[in-house]
Amino acid sequence: MIKLTGNALLATTTQEYAAVHRMYGDGEERAVRSGVLKINHIIEGLYILEKLGEDLVTMRAWCLHPLLQMDDELIGALSPDQQEWAFDWQAVALAVEYRRCANAYLCRESTDNYSLTDLPDIPLSQVHNMLIADKIQNRKDFLTYHFKTHERSLQLDEYFTMWLRHLDVSETYYNTVRDEIDALYPTDTEYLLSNNNNAEHLQSSINQLK
Repeated sequence: MIKLTGNALLATTTQEYAAVHRMYGDGEERAVRSGVLKINHIIEGLYILEKLGEDLVTMRAWCLHPLLQMDDELIGALSPDQQEWAFDWQAVALAVEYRRCANAYLCRESTDNYSLTDLPDIPLSQVHNMLIADKIQNRKDFLTYHFKTHERSLQLDEYFTMWLRHLDVSETYYNTVRDEIDALYPTDTEYLLSNNNNAEHLQSSINQLK
């Protein structure tokens, strides 16, 4: 996992981060297709928001967005059996506004013919930057793990391209941020040697190659 600094690091000490960390199985839950830790989306998004100079409340909202964006998660987050919320009210407001903007254009058959004029107005700069973080991070993972293998690969490629154009993110900026994030991760060997279980897995793989 990459090391964060500044407000991004502070965000990992908040109730909002703790909530999404719990939602993702104490940080251990992985995406079905790629096997990537789901919490990476939050960590890498915080890195991008730090690069964009965002404040702590926006980063707290970023940590909250998976709990509020889709209907099932929103219903679960507001169910009576949940622990009493201790979230920053401004972060909640930003996360709800993020939900409105992000859900206005999802990659679905009903939106496959959308043009830039169909994408939502984004009045808040904080939400604009949250969307930049989301689309850069998700596009990076899409191109790394799913491009040309996902059944809707062409539609997803167009979806991310259109969002980044709407957000005024150039290909040069996207490539720069992608390369920076990739460079912050250790090599596969360093990662596998980072704890005993991974070291045993690496040794087993080496033995199979002998």
